[in-house]
Amino acid sequence: MKEKIAAVLAAHNYTEIQSNSRDINVFFRNDGTLIMAVMILDTRTMILSLENYNKLKNQIYQMFLDKGYVRVKILSLVIVGNPANGRNIAVNDDYSWLIDASSMRLLAYENQLGDYDTLRIPLENMLETEYEKKYNAEKLTVWKGLGRLLWFSKSPVTVVLILINIIVFIWLSAFGSTMDVSYMMQSGAMYPPYITENGEIYRLFTCMFMHFGLEHLAANMLSLYVFGSNVEEALGKPRYLALYILSGLLGNAASLYFHLIMDVDVVSAGASGAIFGVIGALFAAVILDRKRFKTFTPLKVAFIVGYSIFAGITGTGIDNSAHIGGLVAGFLLGCILYKRDKIKQ
Repeated sequence: MKEKIAAVLAAHNYTEIQSNSRDINVFFRNDGTLIMAVMILDTRTMILSLENYNKLKNQIYQMFLDKGYVRVKILSLVIVGNPANGRNIAVNDDYSWLIDASSMRLLAYENQLGDYDTLRIPLENMLETEYEKKYNAEKLTVWKGLGRLLWFSKSPVTVVLILINIIVFIWLSAFGSTMDVSYMMQSGAMYPPYITENGEIYRLFTCMFMHFGLEHLAANMLSLYVFGSNVEEALGKPRYLALYILSGLLGNAASLYFHLIMDVDVVSAGASGAIFGVIGALFAAVILDRKRFKTFTPLKVAFIVGYSIFAGITGTGIDNSAHIGGLVAGFLLGCILYKRDKIKQ
C-alpha cells in the first residue's frame, strides 16, 4: 500500500525523507516559496491517539522550520483497516485523508480538503486499480481453491452433488420460502397429479435437489458426505454418479407409485431417495468385499438401514416409500456395478 502511494508521490516530484520508523513516511516537494509535505501513517501496525498524532505532525512541521523554510503545508494520509479507527483524527484535522485498506478507498470528510497539490485523483485512481487487482486475485483464489478441492478430493462427485444441492437451496430461498409447500410444488417438487395428468415427468429428477428447510438439507448433505465418499471410492466416479441418479429416480418413482395406489396427493422433495440408494450400494459392497471396508461392516450398515427406516415410519412428514425404493434400487445396482468392477480387476 505505502509503496503504491510513494510511487504516486514520486510521479509528482515528491522526495522521501529518510526515517527510522517503518510506520511513518514523510515526502516533500519544494517549489521555491512553499514546502508541500505528505506524511503517511499506517495505523494498522501502530496505536495512534489524537494527542500523539498532533505531536508527531508538529515535530515534522518544526523540522522544516528549523531548516529555514517559512511556509509549510503537511497533508496526512492515514491508512486504516477500519475507518472508525481514524475518524477521531479526520474530524479534528482538516489536512488529513483516511485510506481504507479493506475497501481501497480514499475517505475525505466535509471538513477536510477537497484536494491537495492535485494528488487526490491520482491517489483514487491508484486505489481503484489496486482494488480491482485484489478483487480479481480473491476471485481467482476462490475458483482455484474450489478446483483444488475437487481435483485432490477422493470423492469429487460427492462434493459436486453437495454443492449443487446447496446452490439450489440458496436459489429457492432467494425467491420464496422452502417451507412453503405451494411454492416448492410450483418450483419443481414432486406432486403426483402434475406428473400423471400434465406429464411433468421431469419432477422425478428436479425434486432430488430440493429440500424443505435448512435442517432437511443439512441432514441429507451430512449423510451424503459420510456414505457417498465411501461408495464413490469403491465404484468409481462414473458408476457412482449413475448409481446416485438412478437410485433417486427409482426411489421417487416408487414414491409416486405408492401414493397413486393409496390415492394420496402429497408434495415431496429431497435427496433422501438417492442417499438411501448410496447406502444400499454400500451395503452391497460391504457384503461382497468385507476386507476393503474397515469402518463399515454388514451389521453396522444393516443397523443404519433399519434405524433409518424405523425413524421414517414413526416420524411425520417423511416419504418412507422413496427411502425404501431408493434403498432397494441402490442395493441391486451396487451388486451389479461392484461385481463388474471386481471382475474387471
